[in-house]
Amino acid sequence: MKNTKKIIYLLIVVASIFLFSHITPEMAIRTKLLTIFSGDSIPLILSDIEEFEDDSKKTMYIVKDENSNSPFANHYKWAVKKVIFFYLAEPIGKA
Repeated sequence: MKNTKKIIYLLIVVASIFLFSHITPEMAIRTKLLTIFSGDSIPLILSDIEEFEDDSKKTMYIVKDENSNSPFANHYKWAVKKVIFFYLAEPIGKA
């Protein structure tokens, strides 16, 4: 019985962390940068994220950091998709 309660509490904590880290498009991009596990992308978590519209009028995001050597800074467009009340981010290619 105690193990079941611990497992339930653990699942609630993990689900809460996931939902909190995907509550805005910017947080979703930062979470994705953190989970890429590339040493170059870790400093980008605190960088500026700018929103823009591409040629097809879709809202895209780009991570701005002039001092970074990461390929994800200044070069990649990020697509953010809203699912119910949280956001999921994916790098979609060169900007």
